[in-house]
Amino acid sequence: MLRRPFVWLACSFIIGVIGAYWSYQDWMSYMILFFIVAIVGGVVYYHQARGLLLTIVCLGFLLGAMRISFAEWDAEAEMRATAVEDKRLVQMTGEIITDPVIDGDQISFILRLQKSQRIQVRIYLKTESEWKQAHQLRRKMMISLDAQLQQPSLARNPYGFDYRAYLKQKNIYWVGYSDQFESLEIVASQPTHIQRQLDELRRGLATQIKSLFPTPYEGFIQGILLGYRNQVDPELIEIYQNLGIIHVLAISGLHVGVLIGILYFILKKLGLAREHAAWLVMISLPIYVILTGAGIPVVRAAIMGGFVLLSVALNRWKDPLSFLAIALLCQLIWNPYQLFQAGFQLSYAITTSLILVVNRVDFQEKKIKNRLYQAVFVTIVAQVSSFPFLLYHFNQFSMVAWACNLLFVPIFSGIIFPLAWLSVCMSFISFDLGGFIAKVLIFLLSLFDQLATWVDGMPGLQYAWATPSLAWFSLYAFAILYIGLAWNQYFYDWKKHVLRAMICFVLVMGSFIAFSNPKQIGTKVTFLDVGQGDCTVIETQDGKVILVDGGGKPFYAQAKWKQRNHPFEVGHDVVFPFLKASGINKIDYLIMTHGDYDHIGGLQAIAERIPITTVIRNNQLPIHSSEQKLMATLRDQGSSIKVPQLGLKEVIEPGIEWKFLHPSMKRDDHNQIRTNNQSIVFMMNIYSSKLLMTGDIEVDAEKEINARWQLPRVDVLKVAHHGSATSTQNDWVNRLRPQHAIISVGQHNRYQHPSPEVLTRLTSVNANIWRTDEQGAIVIHFDETGYNIQPNIVKSTE
Repeated sequence: MLRRPFVWLACSFIIGVIGAYWSYQDWMSYMILFFIVAIVGGVVYYHQARGLLLTIVCLGFLLGAMRISFAEWDAEAEMRATAVEDKRLVQMTGEIITDPVIDGDQISFILRLQKSQRIQVRIYLKTESEWKQAHQLRRKMMISLDAQLQQPSLARNPYGFDYRAYLKQKNIYWVGYSDQFESLEIVASQPTHIQRQLDELRRGLATQIKSLFPTPYEGFIQGILLGYRNQVDPELIEIYQNLGIIHVLAISGLHVGVLIGILYFILKKLGLAREHAAWLVMISLPIYVILTGAGIPVVRAAIMGGFVLLSVALNRWKDPLSFLAIALLCQLIWNPYQLFQAGFQLSYAITTSLILVVNRVDFQEKKIKNRLYQAVFVTIVAQVSSFPFLLYHFNQFSMVAWACNLLFVPIFSGIIFPLAWLSVCMSFISFDLGGFIAKVLIFLLSLFDQLATWVDGMPGLQYAWATPSLAWFSLYAFAILYIGLAWNQYFYDWKKHVLRAMICFVLVMGSFIAFSNPKQIGTKVTFLDVGQGDCTVIETQDGKVILVDGGGKPFYAQAKWKQRNHPFEVGHDVVFPFLKASGINKIDYLIMTHGDYDHIGGLQAIAERIPITTVIRNNQLPIHSSEQKLMATLRDQGSSIKVPQLGLKEVIEPGIEWKFLHPSMKRDDHNQIRTNNQSIVFMMNIYSSKLLMTGDIEVDAEKEINARWQLPRVDVLKVAHHGSATSTQNDWVNRLRPQHAIISVGQHNRYQHPSPEVLTRLTSVNANIWRTDEQGAIVIHFDETGYNIQPNIVKSTE
């Protein structure tokens, strides 16, 4: 008899999804093959009683390929059905199908149109009155709204967030933007719908939590009980992410398991038979899944828990691995794109490892009475299984992640999570009693927050890793699979195979450490898309890193109702993720061209996270408080701060040198330093190519540089001041005659950069123009034979 058919089916289903996603996609062909294989395999098994395993594997592969192919075909059909001119203003009528989320002056939800197309809607609120009215919107309301339809944005920087791919996984292909809340009209409503009732219950529980717990603990409790991740303090999220324990801040599959156990225990203590208790808990699971937002780990744990409870109720066979396979099939048949999500991969990888490995250990037989040993073993297995996925998706792994998981996970899941539910539930009976439990919980949370903050502040614990090669991931998977098979005694003399598998694993990890962040060929220069600002990352062949500016968006004081939970910050949300994904753990040179916020505003986040050896800036005093704070951070960090010596050529490494050309100390007629014209300008010779970096210099500085230096023709010119008409004059352009001109500029910026006059001047010397507002980041690879330019977003040729 075939053992665990669902496991074989799930494994082959995964292979089918991956194979079809990257190759041939014709769901009709896969469906025809599916029925042919099913009939032939059934006939062979019926007459010869063999071939069942092969049939199941082939059917699983074809089913997975058919499902993802159909999803891709359906995506194209949806695109055609909703095809409109990009950025066209349309009137949409549809039903709100998600609980609206208000974040400061923005409300977002998914709208299902009358033809079943789904639109991600974002409405910008202009007044507090609109903000109050927006709080009245609910799921299952039929509304009419004027909005501008746009395709979701692609990733604008290497390793950046691809919003289009993210929404595609939700079967959404257009985003409706609107700042006309007054055009919104409620056509109909369904206040008695079950989803609406659960939303109201969730909202009521959130309000009760808010009354019990002060800021910032209310956000944490809402996260672990109700799945409100956006309410958690951003600083706390970053600290816990650095320590590798971010999963404790949101409801997870482990929490679902704990809750099932608690409810089952309570019902048994109330006198119910185990069968009746199991049925009651099982019936309540779908409600709890919807109540908490139906996250991937929650759904997985609920399906598995439901089958376990069903086995208890029916007194039947229980096999957690088969239940896990059934859960995987259910989730991927519902939405095959989940396979490519980090949460899905981590949830199933960890759970599979724990089932295969930990269940094989008989702690009592080995006379290990101390549960600490068991906890250590479980933690090691979970960390080993999650390690490659953390590297691939987050490019970071904390050196203390294992110890932090060992300490935090059992306490948060076994103590804090149950206490949080007890506090909320008891508060409806006795608010004072619920409040007392909440105070105990706050005390515990404050201790752990202080501990986490202290550990996070220890130097050298976080290390960024460039994404390893596919070959390394394959070797790691082989080593882990070998360990799992040997541990489960699939080999004769399995103990020797366990030893060999462990040696194989050590060698794979050793190769990762030895060859991580490999030496690149040539030098790479990346002009990041930071909106209306400048940020350039230069990575040399010998591993030196030069960061020129860091972008930045000025912060303006806003009314409380406008303030968002996680406001966008260029350094934290764009520059640092790029550096981390590139495996950059140290910056050798930071060049601050000048003190304008759109050039240095994002550097504070970098200085707080990555050590910087040398800072090169002009000799002007910091102008504003942000620059003063940044300079204080750099000094406290121990960075060497230098003013460049004009005209001195300095060799950075063989084949790469630079010479600083500006600024001088000249003052204007009012004896005031003009910030833009005090920008640092330098020429880089990269092998046989020339790159000129210009900051925000304007016409006066251009004339001064032209008068002082005999500038050669350049291969690449970083156009000054985002293409402003006050820069890049004819004399400057005609002297440099660049082959390529890079303009770092924000989309739809209020300054209308780049200026048409500048574009005309550059075109007149046959320069190829590259713009971050149109093409995202611009990456240039230099080597001894020349250079190659690659935009992150390729312009459409239509």
